[in-house]
Amino acid sequence: MGDVGSGYLGYVLVVLALGATRENPAALAVWVILGGVFFCDAFVTLVRRLARGERVYQAHRSHAYQWLARSWRSHRSVTLAVVAVNLFWLLPCAWFAAVHPSRAAWTVLIALVPLVLVVLLAAAGRRAESNHEGHKSR
Repeated sequence: MGDVGSGYLGYVLVVLALGATRENPAALAVWVILGGVFFCDAFVTLVRRLARGERVYQAHRSHAYQWLARSWRSHRSVTLAVVAVNLFWLLPCAWFAAVHPSRAAWTVLIALVPLVLVVLLAAAGRRAESNHEGHKSR
């Protein structure tokens, strides 16, 4: 999809999430939980790249998803792992936040803190080992 397409999709999802909060303020927590894998990977990667003084708008291959796909030599395996996390962890957490809106903020933390730890362990934001982060020189 690339940065432009994913940026636009992210914008649309934020607008939809904010619109949903008009009816139910806990809906924002549900949206954040359901997008947890992507939010945590992007957040950790961005923070680590900023800490190193890298240009965050420059192309890179340092998201946890990318590290895992290279390490496991399979995009399919990583995608199936993300699906499993969404189905068996994030979806039940989102359901709980929706059913118990007074506990939605705590549920976000409970849902996302383990994901932050996982993406840290998966090397999100770590500097690529090869020159030009795997891109060919021009």
